[in-house]
Amino acid sequence: AVNKQAAVTAGLMPLAECEVVIVHTQPQGGEARLRGEQDMMVKLSPILNTTLYTAVAGPALASKLLYLCLKHYTLASTTVTGIPMKEEQNASSSANYDVELFHLGESHIKLLGDVSDLTLSRRED
Repeated sequence: AVNKQAAVTAGLMPLAECEVVIVHTQPQGGEARLRGEQDMMVKLSPILNTTLYTAVAGPALASKLLYLCLKHYTLASTTVTGIPMKEEQNASSSANYDVELFHLGESHIKLLGDVSDLTLSRRED
């Protein structure tokens, strides 16, 4: 009803799609108490979808949030490895660093062909 009202009211715009993502976190060592489908999108109406994710607090939660960002914004990551950097404390030695870059996922398609699994390859264990 609200969406129909927005369609005919000046200054308002109706929703074309709404996706509600819920991330349930739990402490490390705790057991999952949620019942029902997880990590699956459920279509509640023609414009409303919901997805429930569960993640253990700590590094697993950070990985899950990164996965959700990559998925939501259609991003992919590329890691550049072995970049030499001189240490300020010891200018005579250098250490190698790895840098992860985030960019549009379509660039992988242009360079490598269909690699649809790369965008979502960072899944939680």
